[in-house]
Amino acid sequence: MKLIPLFLLILLPIPLTFAKPLGTGWDTVLDSCSGDLDKDGVPEKVQVVKYPMDKDSITVLELQIIKKKPNGQDSLWFASCTPLNSYRIDEELSNSFNSVRIQKGVLLIDNEETFPESNISNCTKYRFQNESFHLIGLTVNKLELGCKYFTQGIGLGYEASKTVDINFSTGKGVFSGNYDGCDENEDDKIPKDKSIPFTLDQCSATKTVNGKEQKLTTSDLKNITIANHKYGEISLTIKGESISF
Repeated sequence: MKLIPLFLLILLPIPLTFAKPLGTGWDTVLDSCSGDLDKDGVPEKVQVVKYPMDKDSITVLELQIIKKKPNGQDSLWFASCTPLNSYRIDEELSNSFNSVRIQKGVLLIDNEETFPESNISNCTKYRFQNESFHLIGLTVNKLELGCKYFTQGIGLGYEASKTVDINFSTGKGVFSGNYDGCDENEDDKIPKDKSIPFTLDQCSATKTVNGKEQKLTTSDLKNITIANHKYGEISLTIKGESISF
């Protein structure tokens, strides 16, 4: 059975499209953390903010990284909306953003989505290197609630917990699946638990931009940065399972 697709910066001194002045009350901080991202011994502050983009009150989420100047003042070092999933539905903002963290100098962005038959979470991992934040890792977890509608003849007869863990630096990953049968399931057709290693060379990947789909190579996947990656636009097929990030 195929997994349902998850719907699940270059740091240069240029004007930032969405960034607003700091500390002026225009934003709502959804989450924040601090840590040393560029290994200069001085911790940066990372925050995800929500604010109206125009007079029509269209709301966006933005990731901001703030550095301390030598004089102690805060300076906006980096800002981007691309790694965050947010969109407008019926005049209200919907988003899957959950939290932002820093672990061992790596920036982690957690997203989580809930559907009637599944719960999906993913964590994208960025490291500052070569003057940009590069995507070095991805962990996607999906819980398929197959027993929820099984008595109505709709469910799968089992619940599945699936995980895809990818290290883009090494080009290696692991797909794992754990399966539990529903109490009402009597045919015992339940998949066996599995853990399957893979490489990016064994995957097929596409990127959809402005409605046009283009194939990605292994080299493309190893060179994703926040600047060239928008949440949800890349689809990856691994051992028959599909994910989007």
